[in-house]
Amino acid sequence: MGGQEAIRGFEYQFLRTLEYAFEAMLDTSSAVTGIYVESPPPSGPDDDSEAVDFAVYRNAECLIKAQVKTTGAAQFTASAAVAVLLRLISGPADTYLLLVTRPATGEFGNLCAALEGSGGSDKHFKDSLLSLVRRSNSVAEKLRQLDEEGWRRLRRCRIAIDNRSVFEIRRQMRETVRHLRRKYRTGSPGWDAAGLLLGHLLWDVLSAAADPGVPLIPLDSIRNALAMDDASLAAAVAGRKWALNVGAPPRLTDVARPELIDRIAETLVVPNPTPQVPVCVLHGLSGIGKTSLAAAWANDRSDDYAVIFWIDSATAESIDGSFRNVDRWIQANVQPQPVEQRLHARIQAGLARITVPWLIVFDNAPDSRHIKRWLPSAGVGHGIVTTTDPSSWNGAHIFKLEVPTMTESQAITLLLRRMRMGLESMPPKAQVIKLADHLLRWPLALELASAYLVDTHEGLAGMADYERLVRRALDDDDSIPPGYPSTLVGAVLLAMRRMERRGETDDAASVARMALRFAAFMQPRHIPFHLLMANVFVHPEEDVREVAHSFAAYSGADPPAGEILREMLRGSLVAIDAPIFGGVDERVTVQSFDFSVGMNEIVQEVIRNDVSRENAVAFVVTQAGYHSQRWLQHLIDADRHDLALVFKGHCVYLARAALRHDISNYATALLWGNAATALGLAEEWREAEVYLRAELAYLRSTNDRLSPTMAVGTYAQLALAIMRQAARAIDIVDEVCDLLDEVVAWHARATPADGASARTPTFGAFQVAYNLGVDLPDHRRVKDLAGVLLALVSRDDSADPKASVAMDVHSLGERLRANDNLNQLITDIELRLQDSAYMLHWTTLRRFSVEARMYKNQYGAAAAIVRDMSRYAALETFQYSDVETLLSNVAHHCLSFAAEGSADALEVLVETCNLAERYLAGGRALRPGDQARLDIVRAYLALYQTDFLAMIERLEGVNRRDVEAIESGRKVGVADVHWLMCRWVETLPEPVARAVGRSRD
Repeated sequence: MGGQEAIRGFEYQFLRTLEYAFEAMLDTSSAVTGIYVESPPPSGPDDDSEAVDFAVYRNAECLIKAQVKTTGAAQFTASAAVAVLLRLISGPADTYLLLVTRPATGEFGNLCAALEGSGGSDKHFKDSLLSLVRRSNSVAEKLRQLDEEGWRRLRRCRIAIDNRSVFEIRRQMRETVRHLRRKYRTGSPGWDAAGLLLGHLLWDVLSAAADPGVPLIPLDSIRNALAMDDASLAAAVAGRKWALNVGAPPRLTDVARPELIDRIAETLVVPNPTPQVPVCVLHGLSGIGKTSLAAAWANDRSDDYAVIFWIDSATAESIDGSFRNVDRWIQANVQPQPVEQRLHARIQAGLARITVPWLIVFDNAPDSRHIKRWLPSAGVGHGIVTTTDPSSWNGAHIFKLEVPTMTESQAITLLLRRMRMGLESMPPKAQVIKLADHLLRWPLALELASAYLVDTHEGLAGMADYERLVRRALDDDDSIPPGYPSTLVGAVLLAMRRMERRGETDDAASVARMALRFAAFMQPRHIPFHLLMANVFVHPEEDVREVAHSFAAYSGADPPAGEILREMLRGSLVAIDAPIFGGVDERVTVQSFDFSVGMNEIVQEVIRNDVSRENAVAFVVTQAGYHSQRWLQHLIDADRHDLALVFKGHCVYLARAALRHDISNYATALLWGNAATALGLAEEWREAEVYLRAELAYLRSTNDRLSPTMAVGTYAQLALAIMRQAARAIDIVDEVCDLLDEVVAWHARATPADGASARTPTFGAFQVAYNLGVDLPDHRRVKDLAGVLLALVSRDDSADPKASVAMDVHSLGERLRANDNLNQLITDIELRLQDSAYMLHWTTLRRFSVEARMYKNQYGAAAAIVRDMSRYAALETFQYSDVETLLSNVAHHCLSFAAEGSADALEVLVETCNLAERYLAGGRALRPGDQARLDIVRAYLALYQTDFLAMIERLEGVNRRDVEAIESGRKVGVADVHWLMCRWVETLPEPVARAVGRSRD
């Protein structure tokens, strides 16, 4: 945050400068034309313009020269003040001003009084000043050398005492901004985004003007900024480096609700007077304006906050993704957090270390279930939550505020703005009030109604017909969700019906209507526009015959994509949203399908109910599910796992809908399978298993018509999901072996044409058997299946480059196990690390390199590689198997084969533990046995450092049965070290030994 801190160091100076500019604007008799920020042009060689912090001008005439001092009484004496004034008066001005924050006490107070009452004789004035600076010979000498003009200028000097804090000045100036907005902007409510505009004037206008060589700022340019419309203001602050937005904020609000802002201000006080973080929960039904109110608070207080974090809280997936963005910002801008901390702990610690006010907004939270643990516990910031469920939000520092419908004046303002009417063209007020009351002053209903009336060109004259049409649009009362006004539901349906009627003669409107029906079944935010177009234009049966799978998108010219989007936005049922991939990879552009829209949840629910009444849910979910999984599959096939993890939320949303509505077909089976793949990348195996079992149920129902490749992939993935969740291999070995038998059987049915696509999942099945064999080395069925599956993959000569790469990596692993020509092996590994085809196997190859170097006792090189790997261990793309295997093998080597007391070997072990803990910091978890292994290794390292207390604390959490479940194949290993340490602890005095003894059970 260095850049922000630097400009905020000038904040008091800029605030006072702007305050004088505002005073000139408020004074109708003022002749001020502009201001300089820092160093106006010198009038001559003796003019010390560097002493000037700001200057007020009337054309070419300097009215005020000022310096600003923020210092205490001990550091700023009467002599120091006179020294500053002597520099200021070196050039001409009507008034010279010294603005200080210290109290007017002692000789400094006497100086203030002398300057204020400088109407006495020249001799008395001179004698008074000389007496006050007597302790400073240099200042006194400069006074004595002043000519008569200098003394006349000193008489025009003033010292202004300002005891206000920066926060108090900001609050007062926000109100001045509102007043001036009302004065200069026609039709402005005089409230909107005061802090945003004040921040723009401070950090964009004045800060830029402080650079050397920048000319005077005309007062007219400040007036023009105050008169900016909302779109111009949004554009002006888009790239700001103050009040930074981390995450995608909602669109700017443009209708004042000051009574609610005042209520929030009662809870969120700046500066925060407590060490705890207060949280204001804004609750109310969808469309009532909760998100707009949160955005309004952020805009109105943008000058107070250094950074604003926006958390998309609709789903667990979106929350996790948002906090990874927050974590990246904290790691780059705040003190980096220790690698052993998990993501949640790292976020909490990072927020607590930010020294300037910040705001975190949890937008669109269904309830507190996934949010409460993320609420910041300490820091100088504030929290806001928007939710439809207030019941689950309770706590000492949680304050709830119900968001009501708009007031009459607010509803009128919104209607007039949306209908593009100014006060000068306003129809009879009674008409506007009647329409607002009919819509119960519900913000979303007002938006929809005004959009409809503008679209029909009827304006308020069509209000009676609109009311009748809304009622007609409601087929039955059962279609109204509980708590929502019927007019809101009717307004949504009427907008859809109008789009349907337009679609009879306008292709763009027809496409837009269909796109909105698909959007209603996806996540509310970041819905890719081109994905909606694919749903409309490309039928799965046609698309599945395509050989090359990529993003399915609309590239037609009739109707143009722009016309379709305009129709979608026309009725205010959707809004343009932030790019879905923009926060992850700046190389992804609008042209590469990043453009997206968002839809309010109540709009989604109403449209879903409408689709359900038409018995079209199965069609919509099937179509949307097919194309969503195809996008996901393309990202996975392209090895863009980072983007796949961002996109998976839409697939999971649709996969749940398919299960909920019992929609089982080829498209939803593909959806379940690819959603499970993405969940597997994020180590979310429990939900992945649910979808794989649903996919398997569909496959078994089709049997003979089933694609062998699809069956091989599903059985292999399900085996992997079950194995990854198991605490002990022995508990699931039979079920997994049954699934692997199915892989073998279905592989036998594959035709030569299927071979290429069947080879990769078959190799995945082999890896499951291979890893089971590590835990169960004497299990005959596992050993046999591993051999059969490897033989199937080895004799398959199909051209599948991914399978070939995977097989090659496996062969390197076998050479490592055989300790075969390690020098050549290390060379071969390094060559493959430089080949982009091996990118997905980067961690595995690096692990091999570590183990090979340890066999050669090159511990320093091995430790350096692990240390480098740790930089990436918290990323979602870092795989569990590599963490678990590296920890297992390094621990086994160090505890079994390394030279006794080898500090270099133990350094590798330390770095490996750090890597595992960095992995955990990414929000993941280890299986009980692997966690126990990590705890035992940490205990061993503590023992080596004679930190017996740390050793005992680690051992207390270990269950020996967990260790034995994963170490049963080791002749000597972690389990034995655990036993030895526990036996040693038993020799210690009670009660320490008794506490540690529990870990042996």
